[in-house]
Amino acid sequence: MTGTSTHTSQLHSQAPGKLILLGEYAVLRGAPALVMAVNRHDHVYLQPASTDTFWLTAPDVGLREVAFDLSESGTVTFQNPSPSLETSAAFVKAAVETVAQQVKLAPAHITISTAEFFYQNTTTKLGLGSSAAVSVALIGALLQWAGSASTPVDAFKMQVLERALAAHHRAQGRQGSGVDIAASTFGGILKYTMPVVSTQLPPEIQALSLPPKLYMRFVWTRKAASTTRLVARVNQFRESNPAEYNRLFGELIYLAEQGSMAFQRGDTEAFLEVVQHYYLQLEALSHASGAPIISDVHQRLHEIARRHHVAYKPSGAGEGDFGILFGSNELNVIDASVEMEKAGFPLFSFQIDENGVQINSERGE
Repeated sequence: MTGTSTHTSQLHSQAPGKLILLGEYAVLRGAPALVMAVNRHDHVYLQPASTDTFWLTAPDVGLREVAFDLSESGTVTFQNPSPSLETSAAFVKAAVETVAQQVKLAPAHITISTAEFFYQNTTTKLGLGSSAAVSVALIGALLQWAGSASTPVDAFKMQVLERALAAHHRAQGRQGSGVDIAASTFGGILKYTMPVVSTQLPPEIQALSLPPKLYMRFVWTRKAASTTRLVARVNQFRESNPAEYNRLFGELIYLAEQGSMAFQRGDTEAFLEVVQHYYLQLEALSHASGAPIISDVHQRLHEIARRHHVAYKPSGAGEGDFGILFGSNELNVIDASVEMEKAGFPLFSFQIDENGVQINSERGE
């Protein structure tokens, strides 16, 4: 390990969640995805520990005063390990190990709050990429804690991105695209393309602006979804029927490319047309693979949107979590959202988080 620790009395880091606007599934095959950072944040607080032991508290996932040791080689060992602890703290452990294997970390009390990623005061997650936000906020905080964060903001965020991608791969294998990591790191609306050859290479990331007169509303299905399970079903389909898989993904990739170009040049109507076709292609993939990407709930919301001449698609892996209403006529979008609310589906007025990961610290002598 390299680097030295700083004396920091307290440090606070936060990172936003995300919603995918276009390109889910296709992004795993090298197509561009459009992602928006939203104003729901994970918060990480670090304070010095008086002993050589690290302490972790994350009350939203049931972790309170969990003690762990950090070896010279950067390996985390929980003092009272259990299968449930290893699962609940998997992304935290991966983030700490990823940083600690490169810089020396002074023992700390780590407190993590993900309350903004849950529905009101319930235990139901909203599906906004909380694990990515945790990884980004914690890694940013640890780099600052160790005194190894780059001074220029852009350079620092690239440090965070690279380490957060590595930590996610450590925690869950190489299943994800990293699009959620990018959104939590940089904020704003991004066009994101992962490397086709190697996930070790940096992804292509470009900041974009909303096209003119593109109105969006975000509807929650009231059901959490398992991205890992859905992607696994799609991968099984690839193995069992590669020809049909390639045909369907070829169309998804084409639509993702066309949609991102329309979005980038500010062609709202062309983008809306792509969104409508993307929904139909996700529906075809859902039927062919047996993965419930377009569930009964998404089908119902899509039908409401069509009645009001508004485009609709799931955001992310599908089945549950969020769907997005897109339209060029704001009144039509509002009317569709009102009908959805009357049908029992909560609407959220998320704002774009333009900042990405942010860190504030107070340094002692």
